[in-house]
Amino acid sequence: MHMNNESLIKNAKEDAKELCLFQFLHLIKLGFIFNHCMAFKVEMKESKYNLKAYIEEDQEGVYELVIDEDSAPLFKKQTFNELYIISGVSIFEKCCKDWFKWGLKYNPKRIKFFNKKIEIREIIESNDPNEIFIKKITDNINFQNVQISSEYFKNVFGLNIFESREEKYSMQKYIDHRHIISHNCGFADFNYVKKTGITEEHIGNVMALTDKDLEEFNNLIYNFITKIILNFPPIIYDKI
Repeated sequence: MHMNNESLIKNAKEDAKELCLFQFLHLIKLGFIFNHCMAFKVEMKESKYNLKAYIEEDQEGVYELVIDEDSAPLFKKQTFNELYIISGVSIFEKCCKDWFKWGLKYNPKRIKFFNKKIEIREIIESNDPNEIFIKKITDNINFQNVQISSEYFKNVFGLNIFESREEKYSMQKYIDHRHIISHNCGFADFNYVKKTGITEEHIGNVMALTDKDLEEFNNLIYNFITKIILNFPPIIYDKI
């Protein structure tokens, strides 16, 4: 039994090592985008901006997009800033999901926290019914909701993935921003205004991302991933 535990811990450490490698590589990728964003010599100073652009027709009847000279640098910067937020939120979500799966895999007793059922066909087709349970569990958790994510990690594994309420709120703020980028081209809508608490005058405007925003989000992502890597594995190893 002792040797079996040693083997499980060894396998758990190997899988954890792979997760760490994957996440560090994506942090480096994120760093490339961050450095590119910060290299622009213009700065978003307001929470919103309106792009000044128009369609111009030449003598041959060809239409061409013309962006105002003052707007062009801001437009380019906003484009990369939005790419940074999208990439960062994707890394956050995958980090949560992958570590949660890993925790359940090497401490399957915690599956009892969930009331999931699987069909006999699924059991027959799989060599590991626990793997099916784990997939069903994690697929149904909305890891883009930081309150839900933090509650699951706390209730199932006893880990606080956020150090404070302020940190949790800040992460959710950028996740909400990612939502309007992905689903509304960066324009604020009623749901965004309601979630963030900003005034309704922002509805219909592109929400600007300042250097301060990027620096805050950059710190949030790095601190979050570092905290999970340092604190989560020992919790699981201790229970094997």
